[in-house]
Amino acid sequence: MTYSSELRAMLLATLAGCASTVVSTDAAAPDGSAPDVTAPDVTAPDVTAPDVTAPDGTAPDAPVCPGRTSRECLTEAEVESRIRTPPQGGGGPFDAGADVPPITAPRAPNGCYVAEAVRNGCCIAAALVEREGERCCYTYCEGACCGRPFFVGGLARRAACVDDSPWAPARTAPAALDAGTRAALARAWRDDALTEHASVASFARFTLQLLALGAPPDLVADAQRAALDEVDHARRCFAVATALDGDPSGPGALDVTGALGAVSLAGAVRAAVAEGCVGETTAALLAHRRAEGCVNAEARASLARIADDEARHAALAWRFVAWGVAQGGDAARDAAREAFAEALAGLDGPLAAPSAVDDATWRAHGLATWGDQRAALASARRDVLMPCAAALLGAAPASGRNDELRATI
Repeated sequence: MTYSSELRAMLLATLAGCASTVVSTDAAAPDGSAPDVTAPDVTAPDVTAPDVTAPDGTAPDAPVCPGRTSRECLTEAEVESRIRTPPQGGGGPFDAGADVPPITAPRAPNGCYVAEAVRNGCCIAAALVEREGERCCYTYCEGACCGRPFFVGGLARRAACVDDSPWAPARTAPAALDAGTRAALARAWRDDALTEHASVASFARFTLQLLALGAPPDLVADAQRAALDEVDHARRCFAVATALDGDPSGPGALDVTGALGAVSLAGAVRAAVAEGCVGETTAALLAHRRAEGCVNAEARASLARIADDEARHAALAWRFVAWGVAQGGDAARDAAREAFAEALAGLDGPLAAPSAVDDATWRAHGLATWGDQRAALASARRDVLMPCAAALLGAAPASGRNDELRATI
């Protein structure tokens, strides 16, 4: 059985445990493929848009994204900084290492760097680039982030790196690699570490939301444990980065201003779908894929641990959404359905290639190539998220019981 089949079976069993009538146990076909589960209102629209930029660099007539979009306008210097050091995840699509200063990203006909070279704070590559005067404006399809982001006001926040952080081990001798490769690998792992560090805050907020909503103690306890897991993940990723480049950099202060806001059941369900059900399910699959191709012993052990933990975190999110739907009925179910549609659409959006480092070296050190990312996201959507979302959204509240769901698949 493939890892995606195992994860799907585990999540379906989790949903069955939330239901008064057991969800179908046909979690996998004999060949290990996904079961035939139809959920037309969950399926994300086709977002394939091969010609997202017209020859003159203007927007196409058809919408670029099937759901919500975000847009930001940057100076050329800001764009180049974004390409070299993306806000989240990876070493940058056209990463220029310390010894290779030029940026090799091509330019669109309007003179801006091409859309796929620039990512937002949710590690999603832009789908469209337009020029407005001296600035280049990038449009992103809103969808699933990599891992569990810490969103505040619609933007993913992370701490900045500082020197000699207590989160990272002491300075060590750098790995025996050329300087450019070493820098790119370490930067990618340090970006992962900053995302894991931000996930601690995301789970802390989730715990407060659970308490505000009167959630049962098992959900609260598991949210607390998950936050501690993320502390461990961050320290592991910083350790791998330091082993690569010898630099003991780690996170500084994380801005949490305005992070909680008003708590509503529908809002918490939407966030849990995007950040947990989709974000952590895909994170588990991607970490497992990264571990499979990794020959760096420390990185491989860390990725195996992270994959296991993220799978448990994903199960926690699915349990919470099931509880939320039982509590909130149609309003909560509609919120979950909309959130799944948006997040699944995001999985179909464009991705940036991780680095200019050759694929074999990238994989050997536990990092995912563009193809690896694409394969993991496709498997997550087809083999895990669609069947589990169909099971969850087909469930109705059990009569007289707020803590159970009646499965009606």
